[in-house]
Amino acid sequence: TALWEGEILLRDSGEYPLEVFSKDKASNSKSRKILNLEVIPLGFVYNKENNDRITGSQITLYVFDEKSSSWLVWGGGEFNQNNPEKTNEAGEYEFLVPPGIYRLEVRASGFENFKSSDIKTVKNHLINAKIQLIEKKGFLNNLIRSFKR
Repeated sequence: TALWEGEILLRDSGEYPLEVFSKDKASNSKSRKILNLEVIPLGFVYNKENNDRITGSQITLYVFDEKSSSWLVWGGGEFNQNNPEKTNEAGEYEFLVPPGIYRLEVRASGFENFKSSDIKTVKNHLINAKIQLIEKKGFLNNLIRSFKR
């Protein structure tokens, strides 16, 4: 009936009780706990050497297509999600996906590319792995890193 409407914004992961409070014109009030909301942490990309989060990493999610027996870039637009996506200022990312078999690929300047093993989901699922990247070695990368510091 669209009689009641609300918006909930929870920034930190954890469990939160959802409670409803109502008051009528005669000042009768009632409160009732409806359920607990679980906020799951986002995935993130970080530097193996110093544990710093890596911002601006490009993360591409692939889905296995049984019809063609091949890996395709997952069509996130159908679910209001970008794919590929870039990690935010805290190095975080997320994908909420339907059942399927998925793989992640991560690219970041100055780091070796990362490819995950298969991620199989049997129901709607949040892909939020902690991804460790290894810095590329070599003269040019060392020079670039020294200018960034």
